[in-house]
Amino acid sequence: FTWMQEDTVEVDRRYNELHSMSRELSESYEELSLLYKLSTSMTVNQPPANFLNEACSELRQVSGLRWIALQLVDFEQRLNELAGQIFTAGPVDCDAATLKRMGARLMAAHPAGSPPLVIDDTQSLGIPYLTRLSKHLLVVWLYRDDKPLGILFGGDKLDGSNITSVDSKLCNSLASSLTMFLENNMLYE
Repeated sequence: FTWMQEDTVEVDRRYNELHSMSRELSESYEELSLLYKLSTSMTVNQPPANFLNEACSELRQVSGLRWIALQLVDFEQRLNELAGQIFTAGPVDCDAATLKRMGARLMAAHPAGSPPLVIDDTQSLGIPYLTRLSKHLLVVWLYRDDKPLGILFGGDKLDGSNITSVDSKLCNSLASSLTMFLENNMLYE
């Protein structure tokens, strides 16, 4: 009986280990799939706004966030017509001007180069209207040589769960790809 109990404990341990590895593999697959899909459509012969809209939409689907916004800085002249624009995916219950003000406040509060930020209670930020949009928020910077290009932020998971470090890692990976796209677009222009 002792051997059977030891075997049962070992089987349980291995089952949990296998389940954990399976979950990690699934998360990595989603990240790689998203990055591959976006990298294949990252060409300078299409309108950059189309690519940025598609990137937001794809990220929203993979991350499971209710909404995502990508706001580009308005002071980088080489962004041309993209400067100051905001791209969204998912239902955002406010107008673009209000969302831009929220993005500007987030940019002012967190310097470029900051690590991705997961905020569990948006009320702590003191940004008007943000608490009506979402309770949880993920904020990721897009920057080049410590100079900001924009900010990617999104709120609340569709399934009601908390935003995790996996979501943060995925958004950070996409932010790096978007930065590369914007740099290429600026060079092309």
